[in-house]
Amino acid sequence: QPYLKERLVAIVSATKPTDTFVENCLSKQIQLIAFNRNWKIPTLSSVACDHRYGGEAAAEHFITNGHINIGIVEGPTGSFVSNERCKGFKNHFKNLNKIKLFHEIGNFTYEGGFESAKKLLKKNITALFCADDTMAFGCLDYIKENTKLNIPKEIEIIGYDDISTAHWHSYNLTTIRQPIRQMSKLVTQIIDDNIKDPEFEPINHVIQGKFIYRNTTR
Repeated sequence: QPYLKERLVAIVSATKPTDTFVENCLSKQIQLIAFNRNWKIPTLSSVACDHRYGGEAAAEHFITNGHINIGIVEGPTGSFVSNERCKGFKNHFKNLNKIKLFHEIGNFTYEGGFESAKKLLKKNITALFCADDTMAFGCLDYIKENTKLNIPKEIEIIGYDDISTAHWHSYNLTTIRQPIRQMSKLVTQIIDDNIKDPEFEPINHVIQGKFIYRNTTR
């Protein structure tokens, strides 16, 4: 109770809450902040990476390098993050009829990426976009263990997130970096501003990721 009276309670969530939960938080003056997505609820603040921008950046790289047959490894069906990243990627090819896109579901797992690469390589792809780094690792290992394809001369691979493993020598994965530290600082700032000012207006931050070039692209 003392914390509630001083408005010192905040909930940061990546999962969309129910209307009832939102109403309960607001009635108790508990801050509720959307992290890494925008729920588009006017009364709530959010801090998110521009997932579509990252997908667009990956697509532009493949277009520049002249790829025609391109594979996409997506996360679980219904995943907001995967859908946004892949929408940005796919939409960038809308007016380029000569380009063929092939899809597999990797469920954000290493095994899913491994199996997806096995299927997609039958389509003679020369480029591969993965909606997260873990699936990209699975794709890379399948290619290294089961084919003689040269990475990146014969096939390019781009992941997403830039998790710590991405820069390991065994992967050296080109990826889209999520600005997690910057996003976390903004969440902290929102909480602090809300505590200081009872009339604080909800704010939505959308931050672009960064294309990190490593050894899996030319």
